[in-house]
Amino acid sequence: MPTRARRTPAPPNSPPQPTGAETHHSSRDQRFVQISAGAQSLVAKLINTPTADWIWRALPVFSTVEMWGRGAIHFETHIETGREANARWIIAPGAIGYWVEQDRVVIGFDETPLSRPGEIRLPARCNIWARAVGEVTPLVSVRPGERVVMQALDVARQAACDNESDRARDTDRA
Repeated sequence: MPTRARRTPAPPNSPPQPTGAETHHSSRDQRFVQISAGAQSLVAKLINTPTADWIWRALPVFSTVEMWGRGAIHFETHIETGREANARWIIAPGAIGYWVEQDRVVIGFDETPLSRPGEIRLPARCNIWARAVGEVTPLVSVRPGERVVMQALDVARQAACDNESDRARDTDRA
């Protein structure tokens, strides 16, 4: 598991230095991450929040999956940030949260130990920093101890690769 490394604050009025995923040339409105846990993988679109900015700058993140009941996975990060005013206890499937007190990413997909029927209740108020593109229910097959990789997804490059594979498939049919 990652250690709880502390960030060294930047001197006042110093411009931020590009690190990690900041070197990718994605617009702040078009930032995506890929989260791979065990054999499952999902793509998430970042929301414009301070937590999303911290996470984006820290990518890639490598960790180990832990379960919370049978309805959520979480994993430790080396990111530290404060709780945002709109932090949530109860989320919709696909919302991805940051558990501030534990420095963890939390992805809920079904009822958790604290949930009432029909809701996804997180272990604490969490900053919602991303939304999954597609279904999150396949995460039910992830097991504790499996490796997690969270990395920036270059959407332009992915689209170009998808277009190229479509062209190759069309050529094979002809």
